[in-house]
Amino acid sequence: MVEQAKNGGLALPEHSREYRLKRFINWFPMGLTYAFLYMARYNLTVAKTALGDMMSKSDFGIIFSVGTFTYAFAFLINGPLTDRIGGKKAILIGSAGSAVANTLMGIIIYGMLMLNWTLNLTVVFSLLYAINMYFQSYGAVAIVKVNSAWFHIRERGVFGGIFGILISLGIYFAFDWGGAIIRATVADPGKLGFAESLLRRMVGISTTAVDQTWWVFFIPAILLAVFFIIELFLLKDRPELAGFPDFDTADGSSGENEKPFNLKEILLKILTNPIIITIALIEFCSGVMRNGIMHWYLIFTSDMGYSPEFFISRNWGLLLMLAGSFGGIFAGFISDKIFGSRRGPVAALLYGVMLLLTIGMLPLVSGTNAHVKQEMKVLVYQSKIEKLEKKFPGIELTSTKIGDKLKTNYSVSRIDTSITEKDAIITYTINPRTKQEADTLATKLNDFIFVKHKHLNKFQNKWQEHEIVIKNIGRVVGAPIDINAYALGFIVVFMSLCVIGVHGMLSGTSTMDFGGRRAAATAVGLIDGFVYLGTGMQSISLGFLTELNWSYWPPFLIPFAIIGLVLAIKIWHAFPNARRKGK
Repeated sequence: MVEQAKNGGLALPEHSREYRLKRFINWFPMGLTYAFLYMARYNLTVAKTALGDMMSKSDFGIIFSVGTFTYAFAFLINGPLTDRIGGKKAILIGSAGSAVANTLMGIIIYGMLMLNWTLNLTVVFSLLYAINMYFQSYGAVAIVKVNSAWFHIRERGVFGGIFGILISLGIYFAFDWGGAIIRATVADPGKLGFAESLLRRMVGISTTAVDQTWWVFFIPAILLAVFFIIELFLLKDRPELAGFPDFDTADGSSGENEKPFNLKEILLKILTNPIIITIALIEFCSGVMRNGIMHWYLIFTSDMGYSPEFFISRNWGLLLMLAGSFGGIFAGFISDKIFGSRRGPVAALLYGVMLLLTIGMLPLVSGTNAHVKQEMKVLVYQSKIEKLEKKFPGIELTSTKIGDKLKTNYSVSRIDTSITEKDAIITYTINPRTKQEADTLATKLNDFIFVKHKHLNKFQNKWQEHEIVIKNIGRVVGAPIDINAYALGFIVVFMSLCVIGVHGMLSGTSTMDFGGRRAAATAVGLIDGFVYLGTGMQSISLGFLTELNWSYWPPFLIPFAIIGLVLAIKIWHAFPNARRKGK
C-alpha cells in the first residue's frame, strides 16, 4: 500500500485505489458529523438575532463565553480520553451529547414562547450551552485522532485543507441553513423559497402567532442523531480495522505507535514542546479573530439596520463556506507544495493579510456607526397590517396605533406616506435623543408592537392569554447599502478566509505533525482549547464593548492580529523530527 521513502520516510506515500476509497468513506461521513456539530454550536448566534430583546448582546456574550470556556477546559479531559478510547467512540459521544443538549435548548425556547415559562434565559442557556459545548469538544479531537492514522505527514497539508472545508461547511449549515429555518418558522414569513416552504410544511406550520425559533435547535439535533447511526457502522479508527495494514505516518510519534498509552508521558511530551505551545498561543489569537468576525458581523448588520436582503448578510454562511474552503485548500496546497509541509510560513502569510484587513475595517465601521446615530427610518407596510388583522382578529393593530407608539418612544422628526400599485408605505424618520438610544435603536425598533393572543395550553387543557411581539409589519432602514457596506463585507469575508486557513493548518494539521498519532487528540485538545479560550474572551469582551459603541470592534481585534503574526514568524522553520524504529 505504501512505498517507504528513502530519506527517513518523508516522501509522499503511494496508496492503492481501494485504500483511498475506503479512507474517503471513513472520513467523509465523520466530516459531515463534525460540520453538523458546528451547526449545533453556532445556531446560538442565529437564535440571538431571532429572539431580539429576549437575548441582548451582553446576554449572548455571557452565554457564548460560558460555553466556549467550558469547551476550552473540556479538552483537558477529552483530549487524553480520546487518545485512550479512540476517535470513533469520541465522535459518537460528542454527537449524541450535543443532540440532547440542543433538544433541551429548543424545549426551553418553546416553553418560554408558548407555555409562558418564566425563566432567566441567560442562566438557563449558559448551563445548557455549556453542556452542549462540553460534548462539542469531542468533535475536533476525534476527527484529528482518526485521520492521524490514515494520513502520512506529507499528505496532511491536503487534509488541513479538507479540515478547513469541513469547518466552512459547518458554518454554512449554521448561518444559512439556520437562517432558512428561522425564516420558515416565523409567524408571518412573507415570501419563502422552495426549501423554506417545504421545511415549513414538514414541521407542520400553517398559521402561528409566535415565531417558532425552537426549530433552529431541534433540526441540528435530528441531523446529529442520524449521523450518529451512520458513524456507528461506517467509521474505523485505523486502516487495520478496515482491512488494510497500518503504516508509519512519519510524524512526532513515528516508531512509537505500538507503545501502550501513557498519559503522563504524552502530557510531558506535549507541554515541553515549545513549538506546540507557540502554536497554542497563535490559535488563541485565531479564536479571537475568527469568532470576533464570524459572529459579530451579522449582529453588526442587524444593529445598523441593513436591509434583510443585503447580499452579504443574507448569504453569510455561503460566503463563509466558499471563503473558508478556498482558504483551507490554498493553505494546504502551499504548505505541502511550496513550503515543504511546514505550517508556520502559511500562518504568517495569512496573519499578515488579516492585520491589514483589520486596520481597513476601522473607517468603515466607525463611519457606518456614526451615520446610524444621526438618522434611522422605519418603513411600515399597510398590506402587512391588514394581513395580520385578518389572521388574528381583534388585535387592534393599525398604522395610527403604530405611529403613536413610535412617537411616544422615539424622536420622530418626519412622517412620509407613499402609495405604490401594491402597497401604502408610511416612513417614520427618527433622530436619536441620547447616545444610549442611538446605540440600541436598530434592535429595539424591531420589537415595539405588543398584542394579546390566546392559545390552547395542551398540557393544562385550558386557554391562556399572553403578550406576543409582532415584528414583521415593516422594516428598519439604517445604514445605506452602498460601496462602504460592500467594502466592509468583502473585508470580513476575506478575513474569514485567512483565519480558517490558519486554523485548518494549525489545529487540524500541526497537531498531528508534532503530537504524533499516539498524542494527536491530546495535542489538538490543547491547541483547540486555546482557540476557545480566545473565543470566550472575545465573546464576553465584545458583548459589552459593542453595547457601548460599535467603533470599539476593530481596535479590539488589531492587537491579536499583530501577536498572531509575530508568533507565526517564530515557527517559520518548525518541522517535526520523525523517529524511525530501531533508531
